[in-house]
Amino acid sequence: MPTFGAPARFFRLLCSERTGEYLAAVAGDDGPTLSLVSRADDSACWLPEVVVQDGGGLRLAHADVELTVSAEPCPDSLTAARPGEQGTTLRLVSPLPPGLEESADVFTLRRGPAELPSQSLAHMRQHGYTVLPEIFHPDSIAEMKRTFDAMQEASPPEGPTERVGLMNIINSTPIAAQCAVHPVVLYLLESYVGGVIHFGHSPQCAVAKPQDGTLGNEYGGWVRAATDSSPFAPNPFPL
Repeated sequence: MPTFGAPARFFRLLCSERTGEYLAAVAGDDGPTLSLVSRADDSACWLPEVVVQDGGGLRLAHADVELTVSAEPCPDSLTAARPGEQGTTLRLVSPLPPGLEESADVFTLRRGPAELPSQSLAHMRQHGYTVLPEIFHPDSIAEMKRTFDAMQEASPPEGPTERVGLMNIINSTPIAAQCAVHPVVLYLLESYVGGVIHFGHSPQCAVAKPQDGTLGNEYGGWVRAATDSSPFAPNPFPL
């Protein structure tokens, strides 16, 4: 079974509170341009570092093009009313994407992938699979676990290796749908198959425990690598 180290840091995504889309930057002949996108390729990834300026302003650098955006903290946000990931909220000051020149959106700074999506796609095309380690925020995982616990209490499993059926998990928490349509996941799947994908049934989810050697590998689970293979240094601004 392949093993993967826990990433030390993650690229960041800037999600519009108004549209649910993500701030992207693309290099052009006249310089970088900003836009809002629903799929997160390299253009939607921002570096982990957040520079705090005098006066409380923030600066974020793009991961793929030479562009830095200025922002200001915005503590009042709809994010606080949603379960799962609670990211830092901010309002862009400059530059602004088209359509936001007069009324800037509030953006939530969310956890992105540990490596650029183009790297994950290259791995997927070479090996037939890829892994996005810990792409879902711990708050989202905790919300899923609470939901799973409630479902198990309502319908206890028959044995230690059995799992509660999760066909209706999407009706129990929005986190399931958010995981299924994660912008990086959608980008990778659609790029790999070469077209738009459609779900044939409700997303299936499970929280897999570490492997238990007494049960054997047929019961699944995961193994964490003993060393950290992340290219990033420790994150001074953890998500």
